[in-house]
Amino acid sequence: MLQSTYNEIPGEFELEQEFDLEKPFERPDQNIRFQVISHYPRYGQSIAGLPASEREKIHRVASFVAHALRSGSESVRLIRVVGHADLDTPRRPTFEQQIGRSRAKEVLGALLDAIDRVDAGPERPVPPYSSRIAWDIQSAGATQLVVANPRSELDRSRNRRVEISVVPYSALPPASAGTSTTRVAFATSAALDVSAGAAIHDFLRRAPNDLLRYNDPLMGPDQPDRRICVSAAATKATQLCGSTSRSDRGGIPCNGPLTLTPQTGGRCYSRTPGVTFLAGKDYRAPLTTAVRASCCTRTTFCSPAKKPLSNLPNGQYLVLLYKPAPLKQMVDNLKCLLDRGCVVPVGVLSGICDDKPDLSGICKPIPLQNKWRDCWEHWLLIIGYDGDRFVFWDSAESSMMGPVKTGKDNHYFGFLYYDSKNHRLSTATTNAGVQDPLEVNPSGYHTQGTPQMFGQKRYQVTSTWNGLPWKTAGRQCKLG
Repeated sequence: MLQSTYNEIPGEFELEQEFDLEKPFERPDQNIRFQVISHYPRYGQSIAGLPASEREKIHRVASFVAHALRSGSESVRLIRVVGHADLDTPRRPTFEQQIGRSRAKEVLGALLDAIDRVDAGPERPVPPYSSRIAWDIQSAGATQLVVANPRSELDRSRNRRVEISVVPYSALPPASAGTSTTRVAFATSAALDVSAGAAIHDFLRRAPNDLLRYNDPLMGPDQPDRRICVSAAATKATQLCGSTSRSDRGGIPCNGPLTLTPQTGGRCYSRTPGVTFLAGKDYRAPLTTAVRASCCTRTTFCSPAKKPLSNLPNGQYLVLLYKPAPLKQMVDNLKCLLDRGCVVPVGVLSGICDDKPDLSGICKPIPLQNKWRDCWEHWLLIIGYDGDRFVFWDSAESSMMGPVKTGKDNHYFGFLYYDSKNHRLSTATTNAGVQDPLEVNPSGYHTQGTPQMFGQKRYQVTSTWNGLPWKTAGRQCKLG
């Protein structure tokens, strides 16, 4: 078989090449495996509409990647998928970009499934191979034509293509000029290390395949275990607990986390109320007085119609202030619970401001002055961590990673970051290269530091709650 390289220069592609599964990268700093899927019909995006010879290339790449990771003979780091379009008449550059991206997304989804099907037997790898690779999706539109002046449908079908680049462990090559890039919102090693990837894989293996409901006349009412966050996190924690053996649980009952006591909760019993580690609120511009008043009061009707949010620019809005030492202790406790094999529900503030937590009936016992701290606005379920980064499941489907597995509904996952320098625990990245990680748009989604295809809702932790066991206890640790 032949081996080809991708020089990242428009027009200098070696097309229709095949991978040599036995020959390793000779120069990992330069060589990039390259494959092209082409011959799309006009405006075609579906894999099913391609010739069988083109579809087979996806399985060829999948076999190569699985072989490389299984044998260790190849150091695969990233798979880049770039969609291309032919020149539209009349020219519509935006539409051409959209067509290219749609084709790339279709190929990426098919490739994910194909990679995981290669080793789908009883000894399937954990975490799956697809979660050990970084994925990047791009669209070049019609800026990189193979046939500059197409004269036939065959010429035009060659321009309609998707290029797959398999990049080894080395500095990633720069994106080509004129290429529109979007980081894919899938759970991959671009965002996940092996430990976080394993946590997501275990979640998908253990969690039931729930069906989404949207209070629709045909689809039925919302299911509380998916659409209502309090019940969602509690129900999902109970389901995960039920997937373990009694010995793994250490006798802890798989009851709702709020019903546990120090005696019944065992190693997973620990609650840190927000009053312990939250110091206050910082209302930042452009959160105006009028908008602030509609965010969180007992007397103001708080509906979108009353909030002039759509006309506001991006900003930091409401930022929670944490007490440094108690926050660190809470983070240490959270890590300890996860090391003990527990999943942990956490309360969070969602978006740009708090939406009347003082009116929540479930929070009646909490004093009014503390309800913004201890009356959750949204719940997440933390399932793992690496360092100071925590991976969570989000029932609201407002987080950046997912869906990661076809046939497993649309489970979405995201990250919370403990920033020990600025003293916060939130979805604001600690990446030093991000200019303003706290910045969000008026809808409450981060504008920097996270993939923008799906976006990432901003969450700031307000409390942690009793966990439930879902794995055998690991590292011995003490709760502070």
